[in-house]
Amino acid sequence: EHMICWTSNNGEFKLLQAEEVARLWGIRKNKPNMNYDKLSRALRYYYVKNIIKKVNGQKFVYKFVSYPEILKMDPLTVGRIEGDCEALNSIETSSSKDVEYGGKERPPQPGAKTSSRNDYIHSDS
Repeated sequence: EHMICWTSNNGEFKLLQAEEVARLWGIRKNKPNMNYDKLSRALRYYYVKNIIKKVNGQKFVYKFVSYPEILKMDPLTVGRIEGDCEALNSIETSSSKDVEYGGKERPPQPGAKTSSRNDYIHSDS
C-alpha cells in the first residue's frame, strides 16, 4: 500500500500514512522515537533550504519548490493519478518488490547507480 502520493503535477504530494512515513524517516535518520509531530518540525529545515514547503490548509500536503528532477518528471512515470490519492491505493503498479524476492526489495541491477545520503548532501539542489 502506498504511503505517499502526488496530488498535482507541480511537485505537490500528500503523506497518506504520515505516522508510518515518520517511523521510516526515523529509522533512516537513526531516531527510533520519530513520529509525525517530530517529523513535521524536522521538515522545517527543508523549508529554510527552499526544498519543500507546507501547503496551507491541507493536512499532510507538501510541495517541492526547488527540486527540478522531481518537478520535470512525467507524472505517469511515477504512477500518479491527478488529484486522487485514494485511487492510487487500489491500482497495482509495478514496483521493485517481487514474489521471487519474498516481497523484499530487489538487489540493485549490476551497473545501476545507487544514490546515497552523501550524494544528496553534496548536490547543488
